[in-house]
Amino acid sequence: MILTPHVLTGALIGAQTTNPLAAFVFGLVSHYLIDKIPHWDYDIKKIEEKSGGGKVITQWLKIGFDLSLPFFIMGFLAPNEQILKLSLLGAAGATLPDFLVYLSWRFPMKILTAHAKFHDKNHSKIKLGLLAGPVSYLAIIFLFLLLYP
Repeated sequence: MILTPHVLTGALIGAQTTNPLAAFVFGLVSHYLIDKIPHWDYDIKKIEEKSGGGKVITQWLKIGFDLSLPFFIMGFLAPNEQILKLSLLGAAGATLPDFLVYLSWRFPMKILTAHAKFHDKNHSKIKLGLLAGPVSYLAIIFLFLLLYP
């Protein structure tokens, strides 16, 4: 899944907790749960394999925007420092699985490769297209805006 929905889901869950460890763990679990839902996605490995020159930079800029947008939103909306900290922990847990998949590609160690296989097996095999993908992306942002404390 594109990163923004994971970050916002983890942040929303983290904001509902009072315990930092719970915020992180529930954020982590949320990643695997929402990956079962058909979604819009990109594949880091394919980006680097198929893109050359400036295209690689463009793809990484898109990923950077996708990752920074939800942090900007939660930083702007968090009602207090405690909620922000719990949101950040939930978001960190929710993005960890994708980071581990990226690491498995760069550094193919047994434990990372095993996680990547589990992650891939857990993923929905239905991919949303050019219309449904952005609509679902915007819907998650809208839901976050409605539900965030």
